Amino acid sequence: MTPQESREFTARLEQAAILLLEMEIYRKPDDLARRFGLPVPVVRYWWRQTDQKTIRLTRVNCHPAK
Repeated sequence: MTPQESREFTARLEQAAILLLEMEIYRKPDDLARRFGLPVPVVRYWWRQTDQKTIRLTRVNCHPAK
């Protein structure tokens, strides 16, 4: 993997991790990191760099609740 491909992969991984945390699929960065074998400090750093707001989804239709 080239350095450019590695950066792109890391960026996509970060976006996916943040989305899972925002949608409350995983409530804590530590849980998500352990589930996918990611370094806990990295996922915590990614989450701290966001506004840390979540989107509550209804489980029936998987659309954001109003």
